[in-house]
Amino acid sequence: MRAPIGDFAEARPAPDCLDLLTAPVAAAVRSWTGPVPADRLLYVDTDPAIADTAVFVEHHGSDLLDASANCVVVAGRRGETTTLAACVVKSATRVDVNGVVREHLGARKASFAPVVQGLRPTPGRGCAGRTGPPRRLRGPRRDLSPGAGSRSRGSGP
Repeated sequence: MRAPIGDFAEARPAPDCLDLLTAPVAAAVRSWTGPVPADRLLYVDTDPAIADTAVFVEHHGSDLLDASANCVVVAGRRGETTTLAACVVKSATRVDVNGVVREHLGARKASFAPVVQGLRPTPGRGCAGRTGPPRRLRGPRRDLSPGAGSRSRGSGP
């Protein structure tokens, strides 16, 4: 099967690879009720060595720059409280961590979360992985690019 975008060596329907997905993502695929059939959700194996956006696009095709997104986990701190936020932006866009995201979290300080902290599931939430979070976990979309302020882009799809 060929992925609709990019040049991946292998692409398979996600329901056929549940054992390769994190438990929350596999559960989301099992209970999928989205606008397309679950067998149209694709699993593509990715190599962490080419995870950097520029390397990823060079390896898998330049059409991915405009058709893919990155997810970064940001830790916002105010006093003793740390709040994690998953920020999903188009691949060619930067996340304004110390401006827009910090303000949205109501934090005094914000920074990229350590990988271990960003991958740890929390109660009621899971690690969404590349397939994205289940619809019930999506919140309001915000423009997280520099200079965006905290303007809303509507509710989640």
